[in-house]
Amino acid sequence: MAIDIAALGRQTSSPMRVLYVTNRFPGRSTRGDQLRAYHHVRALAARHAITLLSFGQPEDAAAAAELRACCAETIVAPRSLASILAQGLWGWMRGEALQVAAYRGMPGAAQWSRLCTP
Repeated sequence: MAIDIAALGRQTSSPMRVLYVTNRFPGRSTRGDQLRAYHHVRALAARHAITLLSFGQPEDAAAAAELRACCAETIVAPRSLASILAQGLWGWMRGEALQVAAYRGMPGAAQWSRLCTP
């Protein structure tokens, strides 16, 4: 049984606060994940208050400006490959999941708990 996502969105009477998290900053690039996220954020922003949290720097300045204009808040928390590898290795040695370890202690992490509170 298929769920009609568009119909569910129309049934929402009040705007929601949505935290949209991306590995790379959304844009109109040839990378599918960035393009998909770009269109998702723009579509969601028409009805909801979007906070975009991205772990990558914008590659497309025009698209980044559009997203900043339609989002309630945009947070970019860039990461370096060296930092990801070091954190991942340290986490692996402690038996942690690599994704959890790689993002631990990143710049801006103190803000993230604020984003998840009602």
